[in-house]
Amino acid sequence: MVCCFLRYILVTWLIQIPQLTANLTSTQPRRLFIPLAMIMVMVALALARLAYGLLVPSMRFDLSLSVQQAGLLGTATSLGYLLFVLPAGIVTRRYGSRRIILSGFLCVLLGFTGLAIAGALYWLVLWMALLGIGTAFIYTPVITFIVGWYPDRRGLVLGLVNSGIGLGVFVSGILVPWLISIGGQDSWRSVWALFALITAVVWVAAMAIVRDPKISETSVNPVSPQKESLFASSTVYKHPAIRLLAACYFILGFTYIVQAVFMYSYAIESGVSAAVAGRLSSVAGFLSILAGFGWGVISDRIGRANTLMICFYSSSVATFIPVLMPTVIGFTIHYLLAGSMVSGLFATILAATSESVLPQEVPIAIGFVTVFFAFGQLMGPLVAGLIIDHIGSFGSGFVLSAGTMLLGGLLAFKISLMHRSVVK
Repeated sequence: MVCCFLRYILVTWLIQIPQLTANLTSTQPRRLFIPLAMIMVMVALALARLAYGLLVPSMRFDLSLSVQQAGLLGTATSLGYLLFVLPAGIVTRRYGSRRIILSGFLCVLLGFTGLAIAGALYWLVLWMALLGIGTAFIYTPVITFIVGWYPDRRGLVLGLVNSGIGLGVFVSGILVPWLISIGGQDSWRSVWALFALITAVVWVAAMAIVRDPKISETSVNPVSPQKESLFASSTVYKHPAIRLLAACYFILGFTYIVQAVFMYSYAIESGVSAAVAGRLSSVAGFLSILAGFGWGVISDRIGRANTLMICFYSSSVATFIPVLMPTVIGFTIHYLLAGSMVSGLFATILAATSESVLPQEVPIAIGFVTVFFAFGQLMGPLVAGLIIDHIGSFGSGFVLSAGTMLLGGLLAFKISLMHRSVVK
């Protein structure tokens, strides 16, 4: 099944990408919008958020940090992201995506540079928090920017753009351990410095290429009369579909970070070698790059809610398999299936959110649902960690995660029923 899905993804990628660029031949820089957005998402989420886990051991050893202090640094990034992601949507609506993206990259650049030279814990906390703030001011306007230029193909383009997360996980999973192995005791500083250099290059590229779409160009899909009355009866924050999508995004944030934090340790505790577990994690990141293309097209064809149901239920099964079968085979199935689903969840939730409101409200809607995603990322390790410590088994944490994903599938089914009632 996975092989057939990957073949479909490859064919889709070969057919759809030329069509997207062919539709935008009037201005040469527009051809670079999608690959640039992928790289910007890679820097904002993979390098500034997820790569920290790979650097924790060497930073703890070199700076004599306790587990609690290392956790504090991760919490600082999550809080910075959580507190500023909604304001990022508000200012994006007012000032446009380009200015906010460039401001976000400046924050991330300062954060990476500070981490490369900092020593005291309070400075580390400050720079990690700045990474979270910068991520908030990059991700929301990037999504708004790309949806504005491709309103008719938002499922596909969001799948492509969010595959930048998988690209960053794949690259950092190979690059960071290698740099640390060939460096000295403080080689983690070189990694942060390299991230700063990459960020500076992407910042310059964004400055040269990113252009704000006009509101009129985001209105290709006019709202039907039935939907107009729905918009008129509520604000963005009270919109019933937006609330359900926010709940789905909370579940994705909660479960995604639980897997990122604990699945690797669970595999090692179950007797899988660290090398094999690391390769499986990299394979999952690579699969998420490819799967983003396919799920984007699928959601454009069968609908957002149906795609969400497929991805949530499949992810639940993938998470529960290692609990039943904590072997190399079980973890291999998990990483293959989970890696194929995660891009579909990210892209479909954001595409559905952008379609549920008027074009000028998209930045605020994206910022609003992303607050719940950030809160889920903050709560996931805390809740799962308490359960794992109390019961004494990693499997208990993943039973919780699998059950939470089932709830996400039920919420997606409710969204599907809501859309059917609106059409009628």
